[in-house]
Amino acid sequence: MEERGVEIVSRYPKPPVQFYKGLRREEAPAPPRPPTHGEHYSMFGSVYTTEDSLPSLEASQREVLYSESKPRTEELLRLNELLLMKFLEFLNELCGESTDRGYQPLADEIETVLINMHHLVNTFRLDQARIDVLK
Repeated sequence: MEERGVEIVSRYPKPPVQFYKGLRREEAPAPPRPPTHGEHYSMFGSVYTTEDSLPSLEASQREVLYSESKPRTEELLRLNELLLMKFLEFLNELCGESTDRGYQPLADEIETVLINMHHLVNTFRLDQARIDVLK
């Protein structure tokens, strides 16, 4: 009896070379170096900087609704109450129980309160990062 050599055949053909060329470590290009502190870089068409700084509300032409001299937690609670009050005014306006002031000014006031709350929460991030580093 004569033995034949077993031929191994793949069920699917090999993919085109352009799909796997450059995937081996020796063929892969080196990744770009990370930007250093103070440099600018472009990502998805926008220019960013590596400096970590929280822009002020005044720089973005927004009204500041909280006091820097009071504790931030108290100011957040006060802004939260203000947000609820503005939201109830907004609902009253939408239901027609208020004057014909319009809902757009109320929506703008709600947006201002939310932006102030967001900015105030972001001021906590530096302290939170320091605490996490010390742990």
